[in-house]
Order: sequence, then C-alpha cells, then structure tokens
Amino acid sequence: MYFNPGFTPGFLLPLKISTITQLLEMKTLMMALAGLFFSSATLALDADQFEAYIIINKDTVRGHIITNDLESVHLLVNFETADGKITQYKPGEIKRFAINVLEQWRRYVVLDLGQATGAKDTGSTLVFAQVISDEGPVKAYKYRCYQNKSIYSTPGDLPSADQRGLISETCLIKGPEVLRLQRTSVFGNTKKKLREFFSDCPTVLASLNNVKNAVDELPGLVRQYNRCRLRS
Repeated sequence: MYFNPGFTPGFLLPLKISTITQLLEMKTLMMALAGLFFSSATLALDADQFEAYIIINKDTVRGHIITNDLESVHLLVNFETADGKITQYKPGEIKRFAINVLEQWRRYVVLDLGQATGAKDTGSTLVFAQVISDEGPVKAYKYRCYQNKSIYSTPGDLPSADQRGLISETCLIKGPEVLRLQRTSVFGNTKKKLREFFSDCPTVLASLNNVKNAVDELPGLVRQYNRCRLRS
C-alpha cells in the first residue's frame, strides 16, 4: 500500500506508509535530542561553574558544580565531570563534596536532621551541610532546608494548615548535645540558648555580651570555645 495525497509531482516518488512512519519517528527523536541540547545549553548559560570535587564510593571525582545560587546546593547539586557529563546528586547519593569559591574551598557533608528536609515531605531527612568547623569539641554546620510552618488565624488558635517553608539554620554539635538555631529566631532567645551551650567557657560568655548578631558571629564563637576547652 502506498500513500497518495491525490497528486504525484514528477520529481516525487510514492512513499510507503512504513517509510513515512519511520520519518516521523526520526523527526520526533531529533526534536527530543534538540530539546536536551538546548536545556543543557540553557543550564550552562544561566548558571555559574565552580571548581569542585565529590566523594562517591570512596573515590574523589573532580569537575565542576553548576548553580546560579550557592544556597541551593544543600538539597541538590549538579555536578559536571571533566568529560562534560552532568549528574544530579541528592544528599546520601554522595558522601561529601567541596566547592572552590573565590579561591576558598567550602566543604559540605551529609547531616541527618531527623525530619523531612525537602519542599515536599518525601521522607528524606538528609541535607548537604556546609562545614563551619569540624575540629575540636564543638562542630558547627549551616544549611537551608524546608520545614513545616503552622499558620494561625488568630493568636491562640490551633494551626489551620501546614505549609513547608525554606529556612536557614546553623547546627552546633557537642558530644550528644545538639543545638539548632534559625536565622529568624528571636534575638534574646538565641543568646540564651548559646549561653547555656557555652556555659563552661567564661571567655565565650563574655564575648556573647558584645555581639550584635549571635548567629552571624557563630564561626568566631565556636573557634573561641574550642580553644578554651583545649587549653583547660
């Protein structure tokens, strides 16, 4: 059987239906490949490339992390190998990674927060946390993740709904003791928690009285505390 549109110009031979089907399938394939090409090109144009390495299966793989927002790498990273292959990794799929930002290496490890961290509660409790300090009695990390936010119609009412919002958080770990501080925490309450956490170092307690934003000053406070404890 042949496809005949009703006329056959002298330069056009009749085509079999199977041939037309193959041509259509090839056209669909070419459009799909073009879409992949342009989406990859768009990613490269819209985002920055940072020198990086990842640790996967005990191997160190060097390449680049592609992102237009360094604050977005806590839940997903786009890693490009030397041969141009781009792979997305979620926390747990790689153990840790590091990014070179203005000749300063930022290290990230996987933390289990014990609660859902994604925009949707998919069950994952992991996050890529940037290392602030991992040497000494107190280890400190910072990250962004999603948490449920209760909405109240009027003060004192029970929550009318739960929505997930993106929050910035710093986590301090001292043995079995864990302190998590959100950037939006009440100023006085944050200082109170830190005084309790650093209660065994008078030097840090004195410094806390002089800082304006305790969360911003945490890297220095942690280093000061670790020096204090190592000398004692």
